[in-house]
Order: sequence, then structure tokens, then C-alpha cells
Amino acid sequence: MFSTLSLERHGSIGAAFVVFSFLWQIAPASAQETHFFRIGAAATAGSFFEIGGVLASAISKPADSLPCEEGGSCGVPGLVAVAEATQGSVENLRMVASGQIESGIAQSDVVSWAFAGTGVFAGEGPIKELRAIASL
Repeated sequence: MFSTLSLERHGSIGAAFVVFSFLWQIAPASAQETHFFRIGAAATAGSFFEIGGVLASAISKPADSLPCEEGGSCGVPGLVAVAEATQGSVENLRMVASGQIESGIAQSDVVSWAFAGTGVFAGEGPIKELRAIASL
């Protein structure tokens, strides 16, 4: 179960970052289908954007790409993931919650606020549909 306690514990670890995703909503695609997966990743000059690009490359496998065993992409068949420039953690969480992007990279303290509906999210209420897939 996802809890604020685990978020607080992870938040106390150095500069921990949490990556969020609704990846389970994307089923494997047929050869003709292409699904796009947007990762909110902050400013293009920052580390979040670089990490978002690496994640996008790792999970992408466009329909016309070479097979993995021949040096092509080894990601999800038919998936094209992209890192999207955003204003950072707060915007990423709001965009994931509203369905504007499928995933976002966010600092753990900001995630804790979003999940609890506190801090900058106090007037908006909690965002309970977030899922962590990694602590970076």
C-alpha cells in the first residue's frame, strides 16, 4: 500500500527523487499501433530532463525499430516515450493528476505534499492516484 509514511521515509534520504507513472494503462501494442508516453521532466538544462530522456529511451520501442537482439530498442513494442520540458516537480504532479502527461519526475517532499494535500497543494486537496516507480 502506498502511504505518506513511506514517502516521508524516502524524503529523508539525501536528494531523493521519485518517478511517477501510469504506465500500467498502456497495453502492448500491435505492430501497426503506436502509443505515446509523455514524461514530465523539468527544464531542458537540468538533471530531471536528462533522466527523463534516458527513461524514455529505455521504455520506447517504435513499431519500425530494429529488434532488440540486433541493436534496436528493447522497450515496450509500439511505445514511443518522450521527455517533456516542464516547470518541475509541482507542475509534473498537477499534469499527471489532470491526465496531461502519463508520468513525471518529482522531488519526494513535493510528492508527499501532493499526496497529503498540504504545502503548495493545500488548496487543491490530495492527489491520491500517484504511484512511485523509483527513488533516484
